[in-house]
Amino acid sequence: MDPFKNKIHAPYEFEYILSRLFGNRTYNGFCNIGNRPAVWKRHISRVLKSLRKAVITNVKLSDRYQQRILTGICDNGLKTLKDAKTIHQINFALIICLVRLVFSLLGRMPNYYNRRLVTSRHDWDLSGHRTLIYVQNERQKANLIRSLSEEGPYVSRFSKSDELFHKYVGDYRGKPEAFVNWFKQNYPDIYVELF
Repeated sequence: MDPFKNKIHAPYEFEYILSRLFGNRTYNGFCNIGNRPAVWKRHISRVLKSLRKAVITNVKLSDRYQQRILTGICDNGLKTLKDAKTIHQINFALIICLVRLVFSLLGRMPNYYNRRLVTSRHDWDLSGHRTLIYVQNERQKANLIRSLSEEGPYVSRFSKSDELFHKYVGDYRGKPEAFVNWFKQNYPDIYVELF
């Protein structure tokens, strides 16, 4: 009997994603074991439930219909997942839910079912019902600046990562607007790249 049959061995990148979502303690070593369908389903269900919570928490400026569509996609994904029996069914439940969710977040789920070809750039303009726009306040800008000083492509461009933390908390007493203005004056090249 094949010990790998009906088990999934997730790549380490997936373990990393789960660790970022739910904590390293919970998912450390997750990829070293093969997961049977029931266990795999439980973890994927946790991801979909978290996506649903994130949609409710973070999608602010939208019509109620859009919010119902987005939560409905997550609910439908969870229902499909509940009925799934095999690793493939579980994976496809996740993939289908994610594709629908991403396109709906971008504006709407395309429907070119009756078309022979979908080749025009206009076909991928999904803004017929709504447009995705990110809004960023000064506190969010300050948080982004501070996080980029700790990880990511800008770390090496800051003199000391803790300098930004001390400026924000100490000199500017957590006032984001004053901190962002200081950053703009002291790191103008990075500011222009970011904002």
